[in-house]
Amino acid sequence: MSDWREESLGAVCSRLRSGSGITSKDIHQSGEVPVFGGNGIRGYTSEANFSGECAIIGRQGAYCGNVRYFRGTARMSEHAVVACADPENDTRFLAYLLSTMNLGRLSGQAAQPGLSVKVLARQPLRLPPLETQRRIAAILGSIDDLIENNRRRIELLEQMAQAIYREWFVHFRYPGHENDELVDSPLGPIPSGWEWDTLDAVCSVRTDSADPRQLDPATPTVGLEHIGRQRFTLTNWDQANSVASRKLRFEKGDVLFGKIRPYFHKVALAPFDGICSSDAIVLRPTDGWSEFTLLTVFSDAFVAHAVATSNGTKMPRADWKVLRSWAIPTPPIDTLSAFGSRIRPLLDLSVSLQGQTTVLAHLRDLLLPKLVTGEIDVSTLDLGGALEKARA
Repeated sequence: MSDWREESLGAVCSRLRSGSGITSKDIHQSGEVPVFGGNGIRGYTSEANFSGECAIIGRQGAYCGNVRYFRGTARMSEHAVVACADPENDTRFLAYLLSTMNLGRLSGQAAQPGLSVKVLARQPLRLPPLETQRRIAAILGSIDDLIENNRRRIELLEQMAQAIYREWFVHFRYPGHENDELVDSPLGPIPSGWEWDTLDAVCSVRTDSADPRQLDPATPTVGLEHIGRQRFTLTNWDQANSVASRKLRFEKGDVLFGKIRPYFHKVALAPFDGICSSDAIVLRPTDGWSEFTLLTVFSDAFVAHAVATSNGTKMPRADWKVLRSWAIPTPPIDTLSAFGSRIRPLLDLSVSLQGQTTVLAHLRDLLLPKLVTGEIDVSTLDLGGALEKARA
């Protein structure tokens, strides 16, 4: 480690400055160019102001000092500081190193945290030779690339499940639909042999609570922050020893639905028994209705209904007494069983991939501070076995 050197962040960057302002009307839900703010992608737009690789440092707000690595073309907003290493240093290594430095502590504004580029530029770094930087970045990057690959696979699996649900239960194009005529009903045409019912006919709400201090400390604990946006596979979870207030109990196969307006898009299928935030509604599907219940409450139409019927002014909340009467088309048992057989493998694979991702993230978080500080000699490190185990 005698060949490691001291430098300032500004001295090793070919670029260190904030992005440019962009108005909300120019940010859309989809598009070709992602817009990065202080905590990741805010949306999409049509014009980029960056192309290449960089470390993105959150400049303002609750995520001030947050660091992520990016490679590609994007629009960097005024809330993101872009740091690009010069040719003598590795940008991905720089991003990993910066992520360990708790840059949020440098914020000088109490009411609205903000990072000064000038202050960032003065921050001291301890850097190994370029080749060592590249080796460290390659090791950590291989783990993050596996995590990103799993994330994309999960996203595709969930999109497939949603598409199948829409085909079967919105457009009524299920296998064999050609042989079933549509008949009139008070709620519109429906296939012959189907019926209209309410959501509470296929699931029930659970309100059993528990004191985390009286449970096994390792009991999985799910907060709404652990459910990804537009995802129904958990992204992470805590343990009971990390919380103190009473929580709701849930069982494997239950559906968790965020009942506070900003989190109505938060829906997850529980992969294990555990406890969750009281800001969630715990739904227990009737036997055979698990996949149907999950995708029904995940649908855009149901979420819009939850928003429209929520109660309260400061923090509107969904009301199960209202949501339970949501009208649903219920198919014959053989159609329902066929739907479950199509969807269940997709959900099982999503859960398996997320389990792999959790192991990989733990491995990365364990190695990251030890590698970027030289505590672990990168020349002797072999992660082949560990990565294979994480994939298993």
